[in-house]
Amino acid sequence: MGTWWCDQFLPFGCRTSPAIFDLFASALEWILQTHRGWEHMLHYLEDFLAIFPHFAILSDTLNKYKVDFSQICSNLRFRVKEEKNEEGHCIKSLGIEIDTEVMDARLPQDKHQKVMALVNSTLEHHSVTQKLLRG
Repeated sequence: MGTWWCDQFLPFGCRTSPAIFDLFASALEWILQTHRGWEHMLHYLEDFLAIFPHFAILSDTLNKYKVDFSQICSNLRFRVKEEKNEEGHCIKSLGIEIDTEVMDARLPQDKHQKVMALVNSTLEHHSVTQKLLRG
């Protein structure tokens, strides 16, 4: 008796968890845009995409951005998955390859082949069931 329990994480499967999480992610985006001047940034759930000028890569500026992001996430007690961090002119974000040198967004080759196989298989049938479409 007299013991209180408190969730330290958003419960998985709770109806309100995604909306609450998105509020925190939106707050992080706002902090970076408003207080750090990250003009070209957006997020979708827990994935953030920031676009910096090419000179940032040539100078030490990119490291400053990385440190800012890490410090703010640490202060907010957000964990950063370092393996998801990518830099360069061609990166994957939300499963899409974005290439800023040729100004192109495309599916990675493996996903493109999977989609094309599904389309070709569908075209071979007179009618298509939902089961076939789901693969």
